[in-house]
Amino acid sequence: MTTLRPASRHRALFAAALLTGTSALTLALATPTQAASLCFNGPTRITVTADGEINGTAENDDIRCLRLADRSTINGLGGDDTVRVLGTTADVTVNGDDGNDTIFIRSLGGTKRINGGDGEDDITVTGGLSGTYDNRSAVSGGNGNDTLTVDTVGLQSEVHGDAGYDTLNISTVGPGGRVEGNDGNDRLQIGSNDTIVMAGDGDDIIEGPGGTRMHLDRSSYADGGNGTDTCRVNQPGTSNGNIGGCENTP
Repeated sequence: MTTLRPASRHRALFAAALLTGTSALTLALATPTQAASLCFNGPTRITVTADGEINGTAENDDIRCLRLADRSTINGLGGDDTVRVLGTTADVTVNGDDGNDTIFIRSLGGTKRINGGDGEDDITVTGGLSGTYDNRSAVSGGNGNDTLTVDTVGLQSEVHGDAGYDTLNISTVGPGGRVEGNDGNDRLQIGSNDTIVMAGDGDDIIEGPGGTRMHLDRSSYADGGNGTDTCRVNQPGTSNGNIGGCENTP
C-alpha cells in the first residue's frame, strides 16, 4: 500500500475536489458544527424536537440545560417548573407557561426572550440583557404577581412586569434599555437609570435597591403612570433626569 506524504496528500485532496465538483478539500478544512442542546428533566435527558424545542410536562419539572444550540426554545408547559440555563451565548426563548415557575438564566451573550406565563413567577437573569434593533431581548413576567431580577438591562432590551402586583429588581438600566411595570401595583427597584422607566397603571413605587433613592442619569426618565405613585429618586438638577406621573416624591 502506498503512503502519501503530507504534500502529496494535499494535492490529492485538491485533485479530488476538482474531479468530483464537490468539496473534499472543503470537508477537510471545515470547522466543527455547533454543538447540540444538552438538557435534563431531573435525571432524564430531554429529547430535542426537530424544531429545536426542549419541552417539559404537565407536571412540576426540573429542567436544567448545560448547553443550548442557537435559536432553542424551552417550554415548561403546565405545573410549577424550575428552569435553569447554566451559561449560554445562544439566542434562546424560555416560556414558563402555566404555573408558579422559577427561571434562572446565566447569559453570556445572545438574544434572550423569557416569558413567565400565567402564575406567580420568579425570574432571574445574570450576565445582563442585550439585543439588536431587529432582535430585541425581553423578560416578561406574564399574568400574576411576579418577581423579576436582572442585573443589567442593556442596549435594545426590555423588562415588563405585565399584569399583577410585580416586583422588578434591576441593578442598571443602560442606554437603549427599557423597564415597565405595566398593570397592577408594582414596585420597581432600580440601581441606576440611563434611559426610560415606566411603572404603568396602578399605585406604584419607583425607588432604588432596598428602598433607597434611585439615581437618574442625564436625559433619563422615570414615569409613575396612572394611579397614586411614589418616586424616590435623586434628581440633582434640571439637566439630570426627569420624573413624571409621581404624586409622592419623598
